[in-house]
Amino acid sequence: MRYLLLLVMCLPGLLPGQMLRHYQEVAVSEGGQVLTSPWAGGFNTPQFSATDLNGDGENDLVVFDRTGAVFSVFLRDTLTGQLVYAHSYRSLFPAEAESWALLRDVNCDGKADIFTSNEGQNSVRLYLHSGTATQPAYSLSGPALTTPTGPVYTAAADLPDVVDVDNDGDLDYLAFDASGSHVVWYKNIAAACDTPSFMKEDNCWGDFTESGISNEVTLNTPCKRSETGPPGHAGSTVCAFDNDSDNDKELLLGDLNADVLVYLLNGGSAASAQMTQVVTGFPDYDTPAQVEQFLGAFYVDVNEDGDKDLLTAPNANNISQNIDNVWYYENLGQGGISYFALQQEDFLGSEMIDCGEDSQPVFFDYNGDGLMDIVAGNQLYKHPLYPESGTLTLYKNTGTATAPAFELITRDYLGISGLFNPALTAIRPAFGDIDADGDADMLLGDRSGTLHFFRNTAASGQPPSLQLESAGYQGIDVGDAATPQIVDLNRDGLPDLLIGEKAGNLNYYANQGSAANPVFVLQSATFGGVDVYVPCCTGYSVPWVYENAAQEYELLVGAESGEVFHYTQVEGNLNGTFTLTTTSFGSIKEGLRAAPAAADLDGDGRLEWACGNRRGGIGLYTTHTSAPVGEEKQPPALPFRVLQTAGRTEIVFIRPELLPATAELYAMDGRRVFQGEISLDNTLIINQSAFAPGIYVLRADDRNGQTWYLKIALTSGN
Repeated sequence: MRYLLLLVMCLPGLLPGQMLRHYQEVAVSEGGQVLTSPWAGGFNTPQFSATDLNGDGENDLVVFDRTGAVFSVFLRDTLTGQLVYAHSYRSLFPAEAESWALLRDVNCDGKADIFTSNEGQNSVRLYLHSGTATQPAYSLSGPALTTPTGPVYTAAADLPDVVDVDNDGDLDYLAFDASGSHVVWYKNIAAACDTPSFMKEDNCWGDFTESGISNEVTLNTPCKRSETGPPGHAGSTVCAFDNDSDNDKELLLGDLNADVLVYLLNGGSAASAQMTQVVTGFPDYDTPAQVEQFLGAFYVDVNEDGDKDLLTAPNANNISQNIDNVWYYENLGQGGISYFALQQEDFLGSEMIDCGEDSQPVFFDYNGDGLMDIVAGNQLYKHPLYPESGTLTLYKNTGTATAPAFELITRDYLGISGLFNPALTAIRPAFGDIDADGDADMLLGDRSGTLHFFRNTAASGQPPSLQLESAGYQGIDVGDAATPQIVDLNRDGLPDLLIGEKAGNLNYYANQGSAANPVFVLQSATFGGVDVYVPCCTGYSVPWVYENAAQEYELLVGAESGEVFHYTQVEGNLNGTFTLTTTSFGSIKEGLRAAPAAADLDGDGRLEWACGNRRGGIGLYTTHTSAPVGEEKQPPALPFRVLQTAGRTEIVFIRPELLPATAELYAMDGRRVFQGEISLDNTLIINQSAFAPGIYVLRADDRNGQTWYLKIALTSGN
């Protein structure tokens, strides 16, 4: 039988040290629907692989986004079948992966390994799974993969496929050559289930040529070009699968200059491919996938019904559609013959916050109800339904002072997309009282490096009403990508400005006017000696000054690299150099262009941190800091008891005045595996047989909005 063991009471209070954990239990809704993975961070150019990561016998989904080279794991809920984001897995994947990553089991151990780009050399690296069935870990197998005649070639901009081409039981490799015109078959010549070893089997697999300037394909063109032919355009994707159950592989091709897929029918054999038919716009019998721009295709079993389905997504940074861009086609075919039927055009993306590209969230009470809402700037939404302009996305806090929850209100708060001509991009909001009238105004930074002032014209006690008063505010221009914060840095009672920019430095403007009529004067363009510029790239500094427990200023700076820099020795040292304590504050991992901001969302005196990124989503983290000596608090008593009898768990509320309440059970990877309501009969019964042995976290929310946690263990025994 199974039994319950009380381990730890995880209740409100201060814990030793400081840590950040992903605050995934904060609910977010859109259009009346609660999102399953709101804080997953967004998609721009995702690539999909299916594998069982947690050893529960069901395939999960691993997503690698070319934008920022970020892995995201979506575990399959064994009760509901839903795919739910599991943040804790992100740090388990190799940080060196870049451009593309595909998971395949190359050595038949039941654990998927990782093929990824060796970007600087247009070659391929292989990471072997070195962990356990329930805890992945990866080790580089060696230098870049080679053949007897040279490296396994894949342009960094391309997307190859790893598949058993000739049905001999091991995985081969297909990729376009350096000319961008022919697909090369690298045959795996290693023993079955051994680490792969490749040789070039066919330099023009399928006997076709793709145009160097478009996605046009010409059939019956046997290879006559030398292996060192002139380079063509880099930008092709490959997906190989047996579409018609005749034991050879067809191809789906994407091209940098196209927004549809090209399907090639293989009329040859597994050993000798011969493409005999071209279909431009696949699947032609349903709604063809058409997303701007440069599509990749992924043949994976999305719904775990035993048939592999089709996912399509764009593959080009900066130019591809960056929201609602993953199309899911369910395979409804029979007898091994595929038939792909479009199910949705926003697969997984519809379950998360996604502000397009380059999200920068800040907290602001937009409706005057005392709760902090989220306003997020962006580069733009690249989508046919949205204007080519930066916008502000608004999420209203619909929760309570102790339990935040958010709801999407609009993707164009204040109508920013129609206010400026030409339209602004890369807009960055900051809120603070600029005119000393007791309410918060807004400054908006943009790509050009300038600021725009929106005055709050609402009457006292009324919700904010922000009106554009000054474009190009006070002639301030920091060069590129102005990212402001309004804060009284010198403690003189007047708001000052701290502005990040593309170059990675910080600009400090002191207010030398009055509270009601500020005059901002540049004091330093190298404030604190901060420089988050990366030699390979840029900086895109995003500052956030906050007060620590001693009410002294500290500074976080988000960077293009995805790192969050933490500085101390800020207070009273505005002309000096700050102390850099870490480049990975709180182990925040959200990908390129980290954009941090903080507020106390749940009224416990501790900061929560939101962090934007280039993919357009938001990560939310909660902060725990150590209590001052002698002020440690004892947690309040639980309002319920947990009892166990044969085969079931009972949650019994001993304080009925707090009912009705809700109860949820979470696995330690963050998956919610159970939810129910505790009504006025005081008791909720959970059937233990539905759960695997392990440690779980029980969450209960009472009628007053208080949240209670209890860590428990379900263990097999006699």
